[in-house]
Amino acid sequence: MNRSPIDRRTSLKKIILFGAIFLVNPGKTFSETIPLSPSNGNFTLEQIRQIYKREYNEGLHLNNYVTPDCIATYQRGKGKIPERAIKITLNHLEEMMIKEWLKYPGWPDSFHGHFFLPEKSRSEIIHLKGIELLQASLSREELGVIYHNAEKLAKRNPPVTGAIDSEAKRLISVRSVIGWYDGRPLELAHPLPDDPIGYVRANTAQPPKGFSSMCPITFKAHKNGVFSISPFGEKIRIDFSFDDFDYEITGKSEEQKGIGDF
Repeated sequence: MNRSPIDRRTSLKKIILFGAIFLVNPGKTFSETIPLSPSNGNFTLEQIRQIYKREYNEGLHLNNYVTPDCIATYQRGKGKIPERAIKITLNHLEEMMIKEWLKYPGWPDSFHGHFFLPEKSRSEIIHLKGIELLQASLSREELGVIYHNAEKLAKRNPPVTGAIDSEAKRLISVRSVIGWYDGRPLELAHPLPDDPIGYVRANTAQPPKGFSSMCPITFKAHKNGVFSISPFGEKIRIDFSFDDFDYEITGKSEEQKGIGDF
């Protein structure tokens, strides 16, 4: 699989920041009464539930979140992205929750996805830079995204030393989900035998063969989120960002009237 310049530039940053930043500065994101486990910051389902509840009620936005009129920030540029892409992404999240493939939409459970395109499509737009590349990517109907859910979920309770939690085991087994933007249904994905051993152990799938990674998307549910989903009748408000790879909350909690109420 060919990796785009965007993916190469951000991959190391994502690896470091999606994992290590919360070990260095946990107080920024969750209550100190919920301790980090001894297993690289993995959490039990109950700990994740508590973190999610706190984060949702706190109502803090992602950094450079997509606005109600679909203005996104990406690589220091700002521009309008297709509303259709946002609608379909919201549908993905809602459907994953209904299928019970996604438990809590936010860090440390399910908070990001990676867009990809067929290699031919990528070659047609890769000359674009920054926000123009993002806009072109999200405009393609052949676009796909792979969500990595249950990101920091421990299989054992307590982590490492405890018994296997059957629900955590199930969630990890369905953690990699492919969403399409051409009407195809969601698909479960799994790593290939020749993928790095860490991917295989964590059930972390990569984009399908013949596709190349583009940019990531980050999402976070909280009471002031711009958009919304209603998987079980009750509305869940949610932010998206294309410019917050380190899940840097803004400290802002202003309420937004979202276009996600469709």
